[in-house]
Amino acid sequence: MPASTGRRANLVPDVEQLVERLTQDGVVVLNYDEPFARQVRPNAAPLSVSVDTDGTRYGADLTAYNLILALDKTGFDLRYGKERHIARWVPLLGAHQLYAALMGVAVGLSFGIELEEALQRLTTLQPLPGRMRPLEGPNGALIIDDTHTSNPSSLARALAYMGAMRPQPSMKETQTGQISPRGRLHVVLGDLADPGSDAQFNLMELGKQLTQVAATITTQGDSAAALARAALDHGSPAQLYARHLFRFRIPS
Repeated sequence: MPASTGRRANLVPDVEQLVERLTQDGVVVLNYDEPFARQVRPNAAPLSVSVDTDGTRYGADLTAYNLILALDKTGFDLRYGKERHIARWVPLLGAHQLYAALMGVAVGLSFGIELEEALQRLTTLQPLPGRMRPLEGPNGALIIDDTHTSNPSSLARALAYMGAMRPQPSMKETQTGQISPRGRLHVVLGDLADPGSDAQFNLMELGKQLTQVAATITTQGDSAAALARAALDHGSPAQLYARHLFRFRIPS
């Protein structure tokens, strides 16, 4: 979904029209966690998916719950009608990745693929470049590449994941304020592709989120620099360091 509420609202009529034009033998898979999706009335019998992050979401045909985030995968249990499929996983980072995975499973079910086989195939997925793709960095560092069309929504999800994965500081580190390299998160940001209709609010919220996870921030581009400034304005820890890379155009 687009990052901004305004663009999401503009998209709703198009989605409704597309779904309602399907014939009865068509395949419709809806994100049950999007309120407008529950209002769509397609001609074809729809399947719906949900990612339950807090134990309160019911009603979808396929629901991932009991989520476990890891540095190399995302684990979950699956509810499908009265069936329960325990301890499943995909080699993708972040709970938001499960939406696409479950939609793929739903399409498979529509074409007669057994659920167990579909879940097994999920374990062979490969992260796409620029979409929360883990890369091996120097000295054992983990680099997470989420550079494909970054927007406030995708950046917020990436920061939430990295914040959850960051090792908690020891008591000594907390007392001294000196965090070891294993717990330091370095964020490198370029311009956001879609700051949204309320760009200033989005940047302020993301800046606040940055202060909670980042040790250093390196930016290039106007909106990225505004993010770093927003982080500093939110009372960042003393160890937060921000710098901006300037791009110079060489005359031809």
